[in-house]
Amino acid sequence: METFRLHSVIKDKGESWTGQCFRDIILTEHVFPFLKNEENVIDPDEVIFVHGKAPCMRAYQTQHLLQDNDVKFWGNDIWPGNSPDLNIAEHIGTIIKDEVEKKMLSEPGHSRYLDETTQNAHFRCFEKHGNRH
Repeated sequence: METFRLHSVIKDKGESWTGQCFRDIILTEHVFPFLKNEENVIDPDEVIFVHGKAPCMRAYQTQHLLQDNDVKFWGNDIWPGNSPDLNIAEHIGTIIKDEVEKKMLSEPGHSRYLDETTQNAHFRCFEKHGNRH
């Protein structure tokens, strides 16, 4: 049986995704604890972390951190070059973007672009797609 679970982290407005931020906040505070929790992952050895080729994900420090935490991953040497068909992260991002835009367009014009509206649209999308079993 396959399980799909989407885990999200929303960054503050204006905050950039540096390699250090990605390693400290995304990986160390969220991904690693998620993978170590038996309620989320039945067999951590069956998990492969697939990155979206962003510089913070391709950084050698990030690759080493994944290795040091015993997380299997597609390294820079494995990931197919310029292959959007195989880039899972890009497809998930497109699905989320499309659904969030639909939900935001259903809001009244004056509140459509408020941060709270955007966050609520993301959360509704994650609730819809986040816990597929």
